[in-house]
Amino acid sequence: MKLKFFAKYLLASFAFSSFISLTGTSVLAKTRTARFVCEYNSNTGLYETIAVAVGTGEKTPPLITWQIDIAPDWQPKERCAVVSHRLDDAYVQFNYEMRKIMLKPGVHNNLPIICVTQNPQWDCQGDDILVTILPNNSREDRSVTEKLNEAGKALEVLYNRLQNVADVTLPPLRQSNGQKVLNLGVAIERMFSSTTNPSNDIWK
Repeated sequence: MKLKFFAKYLLASFAFSSFISLTGTSVLAKTRTARFVCEYNSNTGLYETIAVAVGTGEKTPPLITWQIDIAPDWQPKERCAVVSHRLDDAYVQFNYEMRKIMLKPGVHNNLPIICVTQNPQWDCQGDDILVTILPNNSREDRSVTEKLNEAGKALEVLYNRLQNVADVTLPPLRQSNGQKVLNLGVAIERMFSSTTNPSNDIWK
């Protein structure tokens, strides 16, 4: 009797572990469709963060153009490479689902930042920083609200520039927890394919 029960227990355990294994494989079986890279534009003499479609080699317009020298060891080329890598890492972490890549203003270490997230309800954390915004105000006593507003304005500038260089209508900036959110992933999908139809599920 005990042997029969044990055998049934083993069979059930095996079936359950197999189910987990199979479902886990299917979840992780997403296919990479693009890469985020830093590319030098010989026409402008600037480094640019872009997305490149895997297979076709189709490129987006520059998502970010780097032209500000911050420090001798943190030049546009290095900053471009780091931020491009951060976007690519986020794309991998979000299981190669491009439309999950969202940008949101935040504050970290008393500096305004733009972070990359897959949930607009989440607050920016230290490990999701995409880029730190260079302060336009040298005041040390700026409030968190002022810094958030500064980061929000930087996100608006990025959005407006993308809207100018893209050949398609980009998803609008939305509000979440009082902060603007840009769905960069959907914007990139629309840049890759002008036939992409706007949908109401991009902010799910």
